[in-house]
Amino acid sequence: MATYRYDTNNRIANLEPLANHIQKTIGIQVEIHSYQSVPEFIKALQMGEVDLGFINTFGYLLLSASEKKHPMWAPVTWVVPKDTRDIYKTSFIARTHSTINWSNLKEKTAEIRLALVAPGSTSGNLVPRLLLNSRMISSPEQEFKSLQYAGTHKAAVETIINGSADLAAMGQDAFLVYQQENPGYKNELREIAVSPEIPLGPALVNTRLPVLVQEKLVSCLLTVHQVNPLVIEQLRAGWTEARKATHFERIKPNHYQQLLEAFGPPGAVSGILLQFAQ
Repeated sequence: MATYRYDTNNRIANLEPLANHIQKTIGIQVEIHSYQSVPEFIKALQMGEVDLGFINTFGYLLLSASEKKHPMWAPVTWVVPKDTRDIYKTSFIARTHSTINWSNLKEKTAEIRLALVAPGSTSGNLVPRLLLNSRMISSPEQEFKSLQYAGTHKAAVETIINGSADLAAMGQDAFLVYQQENPGYKNELREIAVSPEIPLGPALVNTRLPVLVQEKLVSCLLTVHQVNPLVIEQLRAGWTEARKATHFERIKPNHYQQLLEAFGPPGAVSGILLQFAQ
């Protein structure tokens, strides 16, 4: 079983209860691995090093878009109640007194320093680029005065605070938490754009496993919220975007492609994926 590190959390502790549940339910030993980044995790998936993996949305799309073959399939994803709002979105922020405006952003890009989160981030790279594309900004590296990756969502917020960027994008939750924890800056920051809800990433299963084992792993994920709810609580605690998810459900192969259409035409999505796919 494997996933990827975010900041200082390797998420191994979040996966341990599920590993124990699988061992008891299926009767197979489970080892847990955490890769240093989404790109490293993708390479491991392509090499077949992982039997059960938990990946973010962008990572899965990059895995799917790559020309390199891989043995993984995505049978299930997290379920968030439909009446739950503002779970997984992207925010673009700027200083309150800044003249940056979303409607005329393209006219000012040459003067603006942009900060994103990390190359493998869904809400801090993929979705920001899709939103920029909707403003006819298709090449942020070339069109903005500069582009930097802050490393974490909180650090992306801080690029506006410390003046190293004029415009920054990150997961909305990180922005809201930063305002709560630093009320002195609340009036100095403003959102200039917010994305629609982003689909949560899937659990991946290795097709090289015996079919019966694959089916048992999927069954474990689909029922664990009922038979061992503490597993779900610990698992979702490792991902901010999954904090209000209640269980896993089966998904169809085109699940993510359909949902990403909300962020722009298919050509825009595929162009960004090809840029980052390895």
